[in-house]
Amino acid sequence: MTKDAPSNGRSENSVSTSRASNEPLAAACLAASQAPEAALGIVLEHLRAAAGAERAFLVEAAPPPRNARVVAASPPSETPPAVSRRLAVRALAADRPLFWPDLAREPLFVDGASVRALALRSAVASPVPGNDPRRAALVLDHRAAMLVDGASARRLVRAFASLVGLLRRPFHVRSPSAVAEGPAVLNGRSPVFLRLMREIDAAAAVPLPVLVLGESGTGKELVARALHAEGPRATRRFVAINCAAIPETLLERELFGAARGAFTGADRDHPGLLRQADGGTVFLDEIGDMPLPLQAKLLRVLQERTVRAVGALDETPVDVRVVAATHRDLDRLVAAGRFRSDLRYRLEVLVVRVPALRERTSDLPLLADDLLARLAARCRIAPKRLSANAKARLAAHAWPGNVRELESVLARALLRAPSGVIDADDLDFAPATATPAEPPPDADGLVRAMIEGALAATRGNLTAAAARLGWSRPTLYRKMNALGLRGKDQAGPSGGGTRSSDSSTFQ
Repeated sequence: MTKDAPSNGRSENSVSTSRASNEPLAAACLAASQAPEAALGIVLEHLRAAAGAERAFLVEAAPPPRNARVVAASPPSETPPAVSRRLAVRALAADRPLFWPDLAREPLFVDGASVRALALRSAVASPVPGNDPRRAALVLDHRAAMLVDGASARRLVRAFASLVGLLRRPFHVRSPSAVAEGPAVLNGRSPVFLRLMREIDAAAAVPLPVLVLGESGTGKELVARALHAEGPRATRRFVAINCAAIPETLLERELFGAARGAFTGADRDHPGLLRQADGGTVFLDEIGDMPLPLQAKLLRVLQERTVRAVGALDETPVDVRVVAATHRDLDRLVAAGRFRSDLRYRLEVLVVRVPALRERTSDLPLLADDLLARLAARCRIAPKRLSANAKARLAAHAWPGNVRELESVLARALLRAPSGVIDADDLDFAPATATPAEPPPDADGLVRAMIEGALAATRGNLTAAAARLGWSRPTLYRKMNALGLRGKDQAGPSGGGTRSSDSSTFQ
């Protein structure tokens, strides 16, 4: 019996095999209009046999392929197969077929966690041609050496990539709204960006806490999502919460959960995000703004791997990876007593620093094109492109707001440009405001004003004032003590008896 290709890929007749078996390949092409997914599997099987590879994949993603997914594989697999996405990244970045006869000698793959974990020796990859917003690449790999020479491997995979591009057309036609609603991805090709990708690959493989540092607007949540998608927890839940956007009492309930009857209105158990993400990843954005009491509870979760809901007597085991992010200086917060040093040490086991946009200006054209396509699809208007002068002006800007600022500038330009080309004059970096904004009051002054206003409205009743502010009574006491404010029920005689909370007044 003649085998199409030996499993170790060491057949000198492997290329001729594909020529001899073109009949089922032609049948696959004819079947593409009826069952393109099945046709892709047949094409990949022929490609794998022809190249003498151990495995073959079609990997689809927006460039570069973070959060990539395997569309088809040979041999087929019921579960998502493990594949080195970095191979696809390199082929898409180079925009041409690439062949690696010995991955152990390639500097970019020496520290690649997926390449090491899969024990890969050789590989070939090629971008798939087409206008689909989620680009794709063919990836072939082997744990041994492929005897196909580099030139033959590149010609072969390029030819099959063109065929796959044709097969993808019938079932990858997307409406503009689908492009706009697609997940945002990390995007870039600069050396500093590729270094970030290597840090993500290294950190994703181990189940340890990660601290993501970077300025506001750099894409720290995208990094957290990439850490989840590239790691062993990718099939489980990813949940995110902004610690600065939620009041303390609500944040405690949302993060740790609450037992039935823990507070007024708690008519059922609330599991909390930590338990909802059991087996997955929790992303704590702006961790530097988390209140100190909740920092202590989070520290126990990290140390003991258990969580206690508000009002609960028992702790519940939880297996969750914590990824935290902040743009604040944790050294200063620790020195000021606003962040626990022990929690900091627990979180920064692994640290990923996201570069500012001004550090990767060579990525601006790629980022701008991707954002313009998304904005045009979201607004349901014709896409527009940047002129050379506009690109030069973008490169000269300092970008204090990073990618978030870039998106705002491009959105204004997209609506302002009269033609299909955005010129430098269409870029508005600092939209004028009607009147200069008043400087905000300091935080302590704002809290003091809130408390005094609530007490005045409730005639000094501390229980009613706490309810009006959305705080618990102990939280109101703590904030009043910190500001030097005292209530009559806090300053009674040392031997005083029990007081009614309804008669508590402010002095």
